[in-house]
Amino acid sequence: MVAFALSLIWGLSEVLLAKSPLFLFGISSSLLPQDRWLAGLARWFGAGGLTALQLLLGWWIWQIALALKKRHSILRLFTWGVFVLVISHYLGWSLISINNYSFTKRIALWQTNVPIKEKFSSSHLKDLPTAIDDALNEAKKTGSEWLVAPEGTLLADQTLLSPAVIPFLSGGFRWVDGKQRSSLLVFNTGSSSFNEAIDKYRLVPLGEWIPKLPSFAFKGLSLVGGLDPGQSSRFLKWEGPPAGVAICYELSDGKSLAKAANKGAQWILSIANLDPYPISLQKQFISLAQLRGIELARDVISVANTGPTSLINSSGQVKQVVVPFIKGVGTVEVSFSNQISGYSRWGELPMIFGLIVAIFEITRLKEKSEYVG
Repeated sequence: MVAFALSLIWGLSEVLLAKSPLFLFGISSSLLPQDRWLAGLARWFGAGGLTALQLLLGWWIWQIALALKKRHSILRLFTWGVFVLVISHYLGWSLISINNYSFTKRIALWQTNVPIKEKFSSSHLKDLPTAIDDALNEAKKTGSEWLVAPEGTLLADQTLLSPAVIPFLSGGFRWVDGKQRSSLLVFNTGSSSFNEAIDKYRLVPLGEWIPKLPSFAFKGLSLVGGLDPGQSSRFLKWEGPPAGVAICYELSDGKSLAKAANKGAQWILSIANLDPYPISLQKQFISLAQLRGIELARDVISVANTGPTSLINSSGQVKQVVVPFIKGVGTVEVSFSNQISGYSRWGELPMIFGLIVAIFEITRLKEKSEYVG
């Protein structure tokens, strides 16, 4: 029972840390992409529940090792553990096999592949307006409903060279009350200026968010300068299907995206700029996207500067749209859903309830042993 309680505490702690400025991958996403069936339990218990389950499995293996060392029988312990594993995999598989979609749309994804050291170069800034027009026209020719571009694609309050031929959702910057924010900017059809925006609220310490100290202390530390965070809500309402938006490592915060799903978000959009990090980080990022798709019962679109640019469906299956570190526009069919998962509905309440029960049971057993003693 102590192991059960400690596992729940660890799981709940990871959920809390995922809302901090730290980019926390945690234990939960380590199941992916290898074991989607067991990860399917996240649809009920979320990332924290998966963390607790994996810790308990580790404790089970440790108990078997101790029993073997002491030459005790492991038959009962081994049998019960295997039984729990089989049942857990079956439940996880059954959960991700049930997906209720309302409709599908074709979406174009633009992987810009601009190294961060070139993002503010004069040659790139000169070519950017034409590149945006070309990408929008290419997306329209494919029959796509709208085009998505990665985090930081547009300059602050940048306008388009020509009115958008289809809706354009792009990462960029904007000024709000004299403060600069990193945002997802929405350009409706026929607009040259953005119509809607949702701001990044979890900023990278020092890299994006700089303490309010004399500017010379941090001169040259950040390419984008000091940014200000936006509102914590990840719900975006625009002329298209409502979305839950994660800008870069906000994807690690499943709780905020679950709130967006409860408000009516029918899909999850993740935009990022992972340059200059290697492909290994992209794989970890995709694992996070798989976890979000499973626990929220939503398709997840990942659009990043150098990759990953992929579709992750609500069962955690991944379809690569553009090869990493290559510039290009790809299209994908995205499913939209109003289904509310168990995790979106209950959050961490099952874990909290389980922890309370475990604490009461531990206290009861301790009092009983003291009384007998």
